[in-house]
Amino acid sequence: HTQMECDSAHSLIESKIKNKDIFLPFDYVRLTIESRNNPSPFEAVLLTHSYFYDFKHLNAYTSIRPGIGKREPEVKDIRELLYDPSTSCIYFKLLFDDPYCAIPKKKPLNLSLSKWNDLQKLKPVLPIDTHSFYDTLLHCNELKTKKGKV
Repeated sequence: HTQMECDSAHSLIESKIKNKDIFLPFDYVRLTIESRNNPSPFEAVLLTHSYFYDFKHLNAYTSIRPGIGKREPEVKDIRELLYDPSTSCIYFKLLFDDPYCAIPKKKPLNLSLSKWNDLQKLKPVLPIDTHSFYDTLLHCNELKTKKGKV
């Protein structure tokens, strides 16, 4: 293992923040800057979420697996992939002579109405700023019953 220039900088910062109360991310920035005086203080910038690119809207697929459950095709079974930029769809072939098939896009499952109602009953013990999350959960509008039971 060789020593790199960043190792000494990291050591200075670690010794400065040791046993310090840190309540906000800016406390790390302040202590990083204060950890060195000579030849000059370290430069540190507090980054916010707006600094980073959000690629979430481009992520249409969570997986390129053509099947969903057991005994269905897996990624290792794919022989050919085709991406169509006009539709943002990925197509696959399991055999070279087969036609292209679209890879299924996974959608979030809806909660049953009874589960959604149970979550609504929990809201009184939760912070009020979390209520909108529970109100907007996808759920079925009908109460499901088991076969033979009401």
